[in-house]
Amino acid sequence: MAYRVAKKTTKLTENKCLKCKHHKMLNPQHNIIECVAPNWCITSTFNAKDFYCVEYKSISEMDNYEKRKLEEKIQADYRKKAYKEYCNKYYPKKMAQKMIKEKFGK
Repeated sequence: MAYRVAKKTTKLTENKCLKCKHHKMLNPQHNIIECVAPNWCITSTFNAKDFYCVEYKSISEMDNYEKRKLEEKIQADYRKKAYKEYCNKYYPKKMAQKMIKEKFGK
């Protein structure tokens, strides 16, 4: 079953709940809303500037495409971490940073 997790907002995610279709506006002047999602996680009214929620699917609800994309993302993160660890372990600091920058562009 899909579930939601409440998170504190940052400057980029401020008022994210106002774009969600599962909200009920109670006080537009102060951005006070109520979550009406079927699997809500914030039980009382809250300010959209302070909190938002993210919906996650369980593995049993994902189709094969979503599972494959998730697996590829996890493998890419693991490869990146392993490459950085290798470079930092076997090369001088400046050379390792240069190799990582060339490989990943950061």
